[in-house]
This record gives sequence, C-alpha cells and structure tokens, in this order.
Amino acid sequence: MEPWYRAAFRRDYSSLYRHRSVEAAAAEVGWAQGVLPGGGRWLDLACGNGRHLSKILESAPGSVGLDLSTDLLREAHDRGLGGRVVGADMRQLPFRSASFLAVTSFFTSFGYFKEQSEDERVCQEIARVLRPGGAVLVDFLNADHVRATLVPEDERVHEGRVFRQHRSVSADGQRVEKRVEILETDGRTHSYVESVRLYGLSSFREMFDRAGLRLVTQFGSLRGDPLEADSTRLVLLAEKPET
Repeated sequence: MEPWYRAAFRRDYSSLYRHRSVEAAAAEVGWAQGVLPGGGRWLDLACGNGRHLSKILESAPGSVGLDLSTDLLREAHDRGLGGRVVGADMRQLPFRSASFLAVTSFFTSFGYFKEQSEDERVCQEIARVLRPGGAVLVDFLNADHVRATLVPEDERVHEGRVFRQHRSVSADGQRVEKRVEILETDGRTHSYVESVRLYGLSSFREMFDRAGLRLVTQFGSLRGDPLEADSTRLVLLAEKPET
C-alpha cells in the first residue's frame, strides 16, 4: 500500500485548498524575507504547486522548489515554474551540501512519515544543504491548539463536488489524522487520508539540535505574532552555525 502522502497530494488536494491564495502566499513570503538571510538561493521544501516559490523567486532568482507530488509539480509547471522545481523525497535531497542560504517549509509540510527517525532525517538533510550562517523557517501547526480545538467534521463544496473532512487524534495522541471523502457530481465517491505527527516546540528543538541546527526563535503566525497557547501556528526559525 502506498504511503498516505503519495495518495493525498494529487489534483483533489488543490481543489480542497483553493482558499489558500497566491496573495496570502505573497504576504507570508514577504514576512519570511524579513527574518531569513537574504542575498542567496532559497529552497522551498514541499513546494506543492509553487504558490510561495513564485514570490520567493522575485527576490531570490536562483531559488528552487522541491516536491514529491507529480500532480502538484505539474501545476507548478503550468505557473511557469518548470525550470525551478524538482521532484524528489525530502528525506534525500538531490542537492550538494551548502547549496542554499535559506530553506522554507510552509503550510505544515513536516511530520508526514511513520517513524520520527524519518522526520529527523529531513532535519539532517536541511542542515546538510544549508550554508553555514543560513537558516530554515518551518511553518507548522500548534499541536496543543489542534488537540484543544479539533473540529471533528466539516464540509466544503467546490464546483458541485462535496468534500467531507473527518478529523481525529490518534489513539496514542501522537498524530492528527483526517479522512477526506469526495462526492463527485455523478454520484461516485472516493477518499484519501492525511496524517501528521503532533510535534511541539521542545521536540523541534531536540531534532534541530541533533541535526546541527540552532533554534533561534519561534512565532505564533506567519505575521510574527508571539507564540501563545491559543496560536494556531508554530513557526520556527533555526540557523546553521558558522562554525
């Protein structure tokens, strides 16, 4: 059976998240540019259809996006980003060491794998491709807020198609899981799942430390709001030391 992240990130994913606009991505990248180092190439990790990458390229023209999804990369090509996106697994980045000044991970693109050791491998690969003095920005969910405010079910309609989302926390409390059921206009139904490990601030700090990254600060949004118990996001800035 293929892993969930291969089945989930296909064309239906873009339909479900159509409300994630290019304008919002531009604002998020604009803020990120204020906290990340400038003057070098960026890597947009799990870039999807290139919403953020298109804005990153305006100020860092040598930047690259990477994603595993063929469907989303095809959408990135349709945006005119064909020469700037790469299809690969984030656990084994196809770049030389010290290739990038900054790495970005937007919209909860971390914690996908079955074992924590695989997520730690991602941190190690980020550290490897970062230049000394470079930094990584990880935009993740706030696990405590998710547990406290989880909406078990909701429904969205797009172009006559119905998307029903069923959410839960795993029995061990370690993952948030979502099953998306899609009712097509002709009455057919199909579904896929999403599953993300609920890492908190201390877990990220430990993973970064083991990878040779230093956590610099954390925020509660991609506007720079302070991290609070009711923040919806956990946004982390870590750097690769010069020595």
